[in-house]
Amino acid sequence: MSFTSFTGFGADLGQIVIGPDGNFWIPMPGIGVASMTPLGVITTYAFGTNVEFGICVGADGRLWIGGGTDGFYAITTAGVSTQYPVPGIAYLGINNATLGSDGRVWGSGTGWDMVSAVDTSGTVTSYGPYSTYGLEGIDSGPGGYVYVAYNSYPFGLVQIHPSTGIGTTLTPSYGNVSALTSDGTDLWACDSVGASGVWQLPPT
Repeated sequence: MSFTSFTGFGADLGQIVIGPDGNFWIPMPGIGVASMTPLGVITTYAFGTNVEFGICVGADGRLWIGGGTDGFYAITTAGVSTQYPVPGIAYLGINNATLGSDGRVWGSGTGWDMVSAVDTSGTVTSYGPYSTYGLEGIDSGPGGYVYVAYNSYPFGLVQIHPSTGIGTTLTPSYGNVSALTSDGTDLWACDSVGASGVWQLPPT
């Protein structure tokens, strides 16, 4: 198997998504975001020194990025960015971002014990706290819930109802859940320490 490498970003890179324009969009922590065509043509947009690594496509077609203590950033495929501050945000702020079943973008972050959601008009609502030691990966999963991993013992997940923000703690035998994804039916979680495996959670 052969691989093709695309370089020239000039920065560290975060997560990657395919935008509504068919290009790849990748956060550059501490700088902004990069757009790359399938042929490898790279365009970079600098707009936030606190930009983190999480990104998702919002219900409005913009790319939404965790902005650390800046809150959230949204950028159009034409490169126009807008910041959405999160009132009272602390420590490292919003690292991760996911589109919830309610059409809002949800964000979490290490050291930030709350989960914040922003709608396409820019209204931000925070829920929690859910943990005393910060939260990690976040994703929309089975049942329309938002799931967020927390990194305090005994480790596990919080299942959040998007209409109320009420969270239910799920504590299977995780070591430290660092990343989440959903296949539309089940939730899949990476355990980065301890058992160092992948966990499959069916709908509840």
